[in-house]
Amino acid sequence: MKEKLITLSNLSEFKTKMMAEVNAQGFVKKSVNDLLNYYLKSETYTKTEVDNIVSTIHQFTYEVAAELPTASANTMYIIYLVPSTQSGVSQNAKSEYITIRSGVEGSYTYSWEKIGDTEIDLSGYVTTTALNTILEDYVTSTDLATLLATKQDKIDSSHKLSADLVEDGETNKVFTATEKTKLSGIASGAQVNVIEAIEVNTGTTDSSNNAAVVAKTAKLVIASTQEIDNIFTNES
Repeated sequence: MKEKLITLSNLSEFKTKMMAEVNAQGFVKKSVNDLLNYYLKSETYTKTEVDNIVSTIHQFTYEVAAELPTASANTMYIIYLVPSTQSGVSQNAKSEYITIRSGVEGSYTYSWEKIGDTEIDLSGYVTTTALNTILEDYVTSTDLATLLATKQDKIDSSHKLSADLVEDGETNKVFTATEKTKLSGIASGAQVNVIEAIEVNTGTTDSSNNAAVVAKTAKLVIASTQEIDNIFTNES
């Protein structure tokens, strides 16, 4: 089959052949008859008809009254605002009522139904003054950022506690370099005011008249009984 391009000169011929083929296959007739998912024009509403239907829908209106009138067909679809009889509310508070219809057509009865109050119960809410008082004990994000920016770090860059960053306390003090040097020069177990020597009487075995202190103990010569007797004999 030799292919033929569609050009402006043969476009009309192509359209005619295409429509003939469509009609031959019954496409148009089948599409018109297969309208299961469509509405017929006779089954739809016009804009005027829709507007008329909407106009018949009752809409509630408000009316302020000193007291409720007798519930009737005339008070239907009206929300009445009457002074509230609830204790502890402001003088401008209103109670809201609507008319309720019951029964069957031709013998309806009407009554009032309270649907709410205009007074708002704020007992569970905090006032602006009270809130400001409460917030005085809290720091703002700006103040917190300032405090954090000027805080003294106690941890160095290696995340270790540094004594250079710890301030001296009133009770607990930090040793200075001079104090550390002094402490390191004191021998282990040393005591204040150590006795270096004890002077003893002449006649002891220590010719220097001093007894050396060894391990904090001075060994003194004790006179014998004969030596004491000799002393008293010589005196006589």
